[in-house]
Amino acid sequence: MKPFFAVAVLFLCVPVAAQTLPDAPTPHLERADWLLLANVAGARAFDTWSTRRSLDYGNREKFLPGALVNHTAALSAFEAGFVAVDYYTARGLIRRRHRKLARLLLLADAAQVWPWVIRNLTMPRNNR
Repeated sequence: MKPFFAVAVLFLCVPVAAQTLPDAPTPHLERADWLLLANVAGARAFDTWSTRRSLDYGNREKFLPGALVNHTAALSAFEAGFVAVDYYTARGLIRRRHRKLARLLLLADAAQVWPWVIRNLTMPRNNR
């Protein structure tokens, strides 16, 4: 009786297991995600501009090397690279169903850039 039961269960389970499930829709960036990414891009653009303005006023860059900050194109590419990394990281997290973590990443990046922008814009001229 037991072998018959095992064979019967096997024949009933194989067709059920062989069925394919429909593909679930792939999550995508929603409007809030795009707004956060735009915030990051805006913060990075303002950081580039405020850093160059601060350097033109005779102040010095605190963290980045001079070879990077003395060339506007290089600094812009550096900042754009961070925006691209944020985009691909957020997109990967959202596709793995971690939307809150992706939004936290974008918010944290923008939140750490804006104070430096404000600092650069409020620094007085340093006449050499």
